Amino acid sequence: MYRKLGAVILILLLSLTGCASVDYSPRPIDSSLDICSSCNMTISDIHFAGEIIPKAGQVEKFDDLGCLALYLKKHSQEQELKDAAIYVIDYDTLEWISAKDASYVQGAAISTPMSYGIAAFDSQESAQTFAQKFSGMKVIEWQEVLSSKQVINF
Repeated sequence: MYRKLGAVILILLLSLTGCASVDYSPRPIDSSLDICSSCNMTISDIHFAGEIIPKAGQVEKFDDLGCLALYLKKHSQEQELKDAAIYVIDYDTLEWISAKDASYVQGAAISTPMSYGIAAFDSQESAQTFAQKFSGMKVIEWQEVLSSKQVINF
């Protein structure tokens, strides 16, 4: 009798752990360990870092926003990425922000690890202020990052 009860309790506990909620919060970058999931380079400058946190599976980390966009393009058919949380680092504050809510500045004067030339900002105003410092900069949104010529032609 106790064995059956123990087995039932064990099955219930195992089924509950399978229903545990997914932690979609961004993970810290360890520049001595973390490697870009797209280009396999060490993430050494977190100003341009990003992360994809899928519903299940390994967190993907990136050293350049162009690498993140390229990874999304290459894996666009994977179901687990459809509901994934995507984060980028705010260039000014070095805080994580949602990629979809961020504003971006793109231009040749932005020296990024893989030369995509894209930086993220937590607001349109911050992005415009940064863009005005250099000629040839433009403020873009998330969908434009994903369709950027530098990313498509890489």
